[in-house]
Amino acid sequence: MRCTLLTVLRCPACGSAVVFVSSATDGSQIESGTLKCLGCERSYAIIDSVPRMLVEENLDRHSVKGFSFQWRVRQSGAGEETGVIYGYRIPQPVEWMSQIFFSHLDTAGQQQWILDAGCGSAEKSAELAVRYPQHQVVAIDQSTAIRQIAAHFGDVANLHFIQGGVLRPPLLAGVFDQVVNIGVLHHTRSTQAAFDKVADLVEPEGRLFVWLYPREGEDSFLDGLYRQRDRHFAGLGSKLPSPLVMVWCRLYVKMFSNQIKDFLVREHKRNCQIFPPEIYPVFHNRAEMTRSAVFLSFDNVMPRYRFRRGSQEVIGWYETKGFGAPNIMTVMKQNRFWFRGVGGARSRSRRCGRRCMGRMLRGFLRGSRAGWWRCCSWPCSGRARPGCGRARTAADGSV
Repeated sequence: MRCTLLTVLRCPACGSAVVFVSSATDGSQIESGTLKCLGCERSYAIIDSVPRMLVEENLDRHSVKGFSFQWRVRQSGAGEETGVIYGYRIPQPVEWMSQIFFSHLDTAGQQQWILDAGCGSAEKSAELAVRYPQHQVVAIDQSTAIRQIAAHFGDVANLHFIQGGVLRPPLLAGVFDQVVNIGVLHHTRSTQAAFDKVADLVEPEGRLFVWLYPREGEDSFLDGLYRQRDRHFAGLGSKLPSPLVMVWCRLYVKMFSNQIKDFLVREHKRNCQIFPPEIYPVFHNRAEMTRSAVFLSFDNVMPRYRFRRGSQEVIGWYETKGFGAPNIMTVMKQNRFWFRGVGGARSRSRRCGRRCMGRMLRGFLRGSRAGWWRCCSWPCSGRARPGCGRARTAADGSV
């Protein structure tokens, strides 16, 4: 931890300023010590240069353990290659964000504070810090892996790390010129409450970049992930130990690799006509796709809270917090490949999905693929394969 960070640190419990009561330094870094709140007098430890600013009674321990495990796996090199996460090459989306949202930072006359709220592996945070060396970047995440991540990026002088949550952010309100929050708020107990807390950190003329799970039907790619989580994994990913969920994800991706490839190719063709190519993942080979699919599957099925919000609802949140009209990157698309026909197609496809999952597991436990290979493709389209025994005629005459 660097002393510069103390100017924006606040007690997550009461919002008061904090001060050092003890510290051990190594050059410009404070390696260990204790921070004390001047208001409620709570103490917060500094461990491996990272202040631990968590309110214990407010923690979702399942999510903390799950995401900590996920980022430790990544740090060990067992996940995707460095600089790639969920198939995205980090410099490309950061370049796009810089052009669209952060272009004014290049000419800003005074030092600005940038916050990555829920930084995960912090590769995005580090890319922003390197891109804008004249500004200060704060990366906050509640996982215990943030200490390893901070050590990895310790040579980036304008990058600061905090172990903290978005529902009780340990930061001074109204001082951040840019706040980025990608794929985090929907994993909290209350998405809107977390949004309000993060929005309060933005200064009056600042900007807030948020990405949330959309409602079903707003994005065909994410509809596929919802189907994977709710039907293929039957919602069990949030109830099992994280190492077991990771093993399950690896087996799942291995067994359905062809269907996953077809799904990704189809979605790539669809979405590259809508979104800039810089913000859409590209896989150069099957091994790369497999690593990304495993990591994305774990991130999709493990969290306990996975709320989905409509674009109009989120626009209302922005307006309530005093922001101007947001630039919504949501495109309404018709998911023809999910449902063919009308009427009862959806409810019937759910039953087929559960039966197919049960058959897949029984076949796997017997050591044979014959039990599951005849069932639905990935993601389950609700259409039984020929020979499944559950094929039916849809309202439009298709099977």
